[in-house]
Amino acid sequence: DGVPQAADPAKCLLATRDGGWVAGVGTNGITLFDGHHFSAGTLQGTVSAMVHGADGMIWAAFSRNHQRGIALLRGGTPVSTITNFSTLPAGSITCLAAAPDGAVWAGCTNGGVIRFDGKSARPNLVRDSGLLTNGITAIHCTKQGDVWIGTARGIVRFDGTHWSGFTHAGGTSLTNVTGIASGTNGTVWFGSPDAGVFRYDGNRIEHFVPKG
Repeated sequence: DGVPQAADPAKCLLATRDGGWVAGVGTNGITLFDGHHFSAGTLQGTVSAMVHGADGMIWAAFSRNHQRGIALLRGGTPVSTITNFSTLPAGSITCLAAAPDGAVWAGCTNGGVIRFDGKSARPNLVRDSGLLTNGITAIHCTKQGDVWIGTARGIVRFDGTHWSGFTHAGGTSLTNVTGIASGTNGTVWFGSPDAGVFRYDGNRIEHFVPKG
């Protein structure tokens, strides 16, 4: 009936442009909610990340059995899938992010990052070096055009030309960054279950300690 059960873990959640949401639920693909009713999508497997593409479709990272890749969804139905192609780095896809120019970025468990131009299923950049480690835990695109990449060993910034790594801030190790979000005035925030919260103020990354 498409209704998620209480024991089903939600891997990811994405607000839709019509006021509803779509969730990756357990190993059962996706569940949609239109504001009134639940329905089940036809994509099967484990969905680990979703993002809106410039083409109006939802890009969903999924895995099932020995297959892994990205499905392009219209509603809950896959229009096309990108699976096991030769340039996909090793490991499943852990995170997705959409850039202002329409590109879609993907991070992998142990294979670095991939960029798609957003108009086709072919990657136009695959990077698996200079990332501190190839295990990618978070990826985020800012309005200014930067791409921030979270890894188990620190944070990487790509400004369109250069890749820069950051491993410490304020004497604290930038390990296991799992969440990245843009703030106001060009600030970027980073979350780590091991080290807490960090903030990039446009010049440097600092360990953020709330004042009591």
